[in-house]
Amino acid sequence: MVYRGGCFALGEDQMCGKSMDDRSCFVTLLRAAELLRDRELDVDLYLLGSTREEVSGAGATVGTWAVQPDFCVAVDVTHGKTPDGPADKAFAIGGGPAIGVGPNMTRWMTDRMLAKAKERQIPYQLEVMSGHTGTNGWEMQISREGVATSVLSLPLKYMHSPIEVLSLADMEQVAALLVAFTEGLGKEAARR
Repeated sequence: MVYRGGCFALGEDQMCGKSMDDRSCFVTLLRAAELLRDRELDVDLYLLGSTREEVSGAGATVGTWAVQPDFCVAVDVTHGKTPDGPADKAFAIGGGPAIGVGPNMTRWMTDRMLAKAKERQIPYQLEVMSGHTGTNGWEMQISREGVATSVLSLPLKYMHSPIEVLSLADMEQVAALLVAFTEGLGKEAARR
């Protein structure tokens, strides 16, 4: 079943519509690439928009095998807070990106993500991911010989419904954090 419907503003900062998971995340990747366009990087940057993320991760696995990356930041949505949702497993819309913390993320990359958010004064939330992250990061971290992985999430209310809601400021902050994380990444990785 496919719902007809558009995308519309809810006030000045929020948008409502269908299929924002994962399209909104790819928009944040494109925005980060736009911000990085004229900057000198010490890493090669690839953006992967893949299929089957919620079923098998096949697109991420194929992409990882093809590109052979040294690092991966999986960008996906996470559950936004709603009145009836569990407070400990949902994140504030407008509260900034959620940085994944857990055993399946590479510790130094998580630490770098946190440090860059603090350094650039980008608001963030911590998302504890004790097992399967539900993101492409799960497949990418174990592909080939293993890939150093971090997970960055965009809070989204009413996921998988025709009325998903997100914050435009959160999207911009995800992009800004990706930019901060990417700049100088090769230099830091060489010290590891």
